[in-house]
Amino acid sequence: MNKRILVTGDSICDHNYYRGRRSTADSPEPRGFRHKTAAGGALLLKELIEQVTGNLPGWKTEFGLNDNFETLPATHHAFCLWEPQVMNPDEKDAGKQIQVWRAVEPPLGYGHPELFAQPDETAKQRPEAILGHDDPTAASPEIIVVDDAGLGFRNLAAKKHWPFSKVNKKLKWVVLKLTGSVGEGDLWKEIVKHCHEKLVVIVPADQLRQHDIRISRGLSWEATAEDLAAELLDNPALQPLLAARYSRGRWTKHCDCGTAGAANVWRCSKGTANRFWARWR
Repeated sequence: MNKRILVTGDSICDHNYYRGRRSTADSPEPRGFRHKTAAGGALLLKELIEQVTGNLPGWKTEFGLNDNFETLPATHHAFCLWEPQVMNPDEKDAGKQIQVWRAVEPPLGYGHPELFAQPDETAKQRPEAILGHDDPTAASPEIIVVDDAGLGFRNLAAKKHWPFSKVNKKLKWVVLKLTGSVGEGDLWKEIVKHCHEKLVVIVPADQLRQHDIRISRGLSWEATAEDLAAELLDNPALQPLLAARYSRGRWTKHCDCGTAGAANVWRCSKGTANRFWARWR
């Protein structure tokens, strides 16, 4: 019998625009401007998990909602411009230089609400972003992964699509990839109510910084980890994280090597953080 990973949450339709070199109609350059749509948000997370677990015998990854991302409402469409860049610019030999596609910062953003859209822009869009199965827990998954991007899945109106209402003895972990305030909202309350002992929370450090969490930026890995440990102990805004069995804060150091780090918090049965460690690569 297959072990199941159920992925759910906010789906996004990613619009990727690739800058070309054909600046005029008669340009001899072979590479022109391209536009591709792809699954984003929870759907992309599902694809990544499938790839990672593809060689594990007996595991199956499923998506708990409608997977037609192209018909999502305009507010669920994200736009990004990509341009080719040389990954190793210090290499003098042009034949050894490696070109990669990198996103132009800042990204282009998300689509505007249908209230301001033209009729032809809404022709293929469904009115509801969150469509799913009648019983999201029918598969009795061992692991539930939720991508909360703040696009509606966290709201009480989507409760019928939350896979936490029934007791599932097979359930071992609930992984919440969180965007927004920590410990707030209907989805958080529901998860903590039913699954707090199995809850793993993943939240970006930049997201915490937006909510008056004092975490240093660009000093050192040690300083960032120490700041986070101190905030967990003293800042009431982070106390809800201790309701989860595990919490993971991740950050990126903005430098040419693109390294990233993460801090992990393990909660003991008394609700205090009795283990804290950080690592980077």
